Amino acid sequence: MFSVLIAEPQGEIQARLYSFFASRGHTVVATAKDGMEAYAKIQLRKPDLVLLSVNLTRMDNIALARWVKAWSPATRVVFVTPHEGETFRQFVVLLSIEGSICALTLEKDLSAILTKFTQETVPSDTKHSSYNYSWGETL
Repeated sequence: MFSVLIAEPQGEIQARLYSFFASRGHTVVATAKDGMEAYAKIQLRKPDLVLLSVNLTRMDNIALARWVKAWSPATRVVFVTPHEGETFRQFVVLLSIEGSICALTLEKDLSAILTKFTQETVPSDTKHSSYNYSWGETL
């Protein structure tokens, strides 16, 4: 089972994500409404999976995804998008993150991603680096 952090400003989507994971036995360790809140909670809770809305404020999803991958390469990052599109798929490749899901087809997309994740092996004692992000820093 995964520990999950959900960074999503829209309450309805956040609730759907929370319900999806809780109903499947995963632990949602934290939720966040903006990027800076997510940044702080990721360091504190060290989740296995981070879901990042593409609509985050105060620190955007791209900067946050880059930081997560630098700080904890084993942490899986998935973007939550309002619609499907080639742009988001390109960011997945560019940022070396694990995927993107569309809010409209959230349950189907997440089921496919979780199936893939459970087939992969992740070390449980993965160390986190001491890398700290400075606001405005280009990663």
